[in-house]
Amino acid sequence: MAECLEFVYLDVFTETPFKGNPLAIVHLPPPSTTHAALTQAQKQTIARELNLSETVFVQDLDKNLYGDQNLSVPPSIYKLLVWIPS
Repeated sequence: MAECLEFVYLDVFTETPFKGNPLAIVHLPPPSTTHAALTQAQKQTIARELNLSETVFVQDLDKNLYGDQNLSVPPSIYKLLVWIPS
């Protein structure tokens, strides 16, 4: 099954475009019954294909899993994984 994932390139440790250390940030959909979670092998394949020193996977998590925190605006809760191709 082919699935499209959104990603961006980001230059870190610099204020100058196209300098510093490039990395990729891949946005994963929240876990659900319609979106299967990526396996470690799939993440490794994506990181290898992007061919950067680091690839970051960011996943929105279900805010309801973390209880009522009595905030006017619920916090954004993410799962963050940094992948280094091998």
